[in-house]
Amino acid sequence: MIPVHIGNIDVGHALCDLGASINLMPLSLFKQLGLGAPRPTTVMLQLADRSIAHPEGVIEDVLLQIGKFIFPADFIILDYEVDELVPIILGRPLLATGDAIIKVREGKMILRVDDEEVVFNVYKAIQLPRHYEELSMISVVEADEQIQSPSVYLDDSLEKALMLLDSLGADEEVEEMMHILDISCVYMKGIHPFEPLNRPKGPPPKPSIEKAPKLELKPLPPHLQYAYLGDSDTLPIIVSSDLSKLQEEKLLRVLCEHKQALGWT
Repeated sequence: MIPVHIGNIDVGHALCDLGASINLMPLSLFKQLGLGAPRPTTVMLQLADRSIAHPEGVIEDVLLQIGKFIFPADFIILDYEVDELVPIILGRPLLATGDAIIKVREGKMILRVDDEEVVFNVYKAIQLPRHYEELSMISVVEADEQIQSPSVYLDDSLEKALMLLDSLGADEEVEEMMHILDISCVYMKGIHPFEPLNRPKGPPPKPSIEKAPKLELKPLPPHLQYAYLGDSDTLPIIVSSDLSKLQEEKLLRVLCEHKQALGWT
């Protein structure tokens, strides 16, 4: 949408429609502008709902001020319910006259005449209306209304109790629920919420790579065997039984250099 002036009248915004082959103006706006009598036409318009509309006529060479440019445009006059903020539709003919460039990603439309151009921010144009038809406000809230309003939408007694609505003259069911909640709170205060870990006192145990424990190893299938990275058959690992003695020694040599990467703790 782009702002448009016709003469000294701000007509609001115009909808730029690349799918329209004509420019469209509502009959009410045409009468307001006082542009004279429209020229009769035999054109029939097919609307979006596929109904057929008969225009009132055509008005030619209407001067539109769009930004700093003024373009002549022909309009089809049609009696339809007007959008006050976007009363007219501009089709491809006018956009072609202005050599329009539309940058969808940036939300901008550029109109150019010779070496000059004007840029419109399409998103900014549709953020707010030009004026407000009405303004509603509340200056004072009655105290009774403010207090009673929350309970209107609460039917569950537990929900009312959790919302602390006891000051509103709660019924017996709500009071009973609040009493149950109070008892639960007192009961929970006497219960330790966590079980003790019973961790042994003293220094923490050393990692296995510093002091390797003696482990009870399970038997392996024939294609696997144990190999040891530590002294006295400690820090066991599982390797293939198909490795030769030389291959096993090379593997153990590499693993010994990177024992910490194996996650021994």
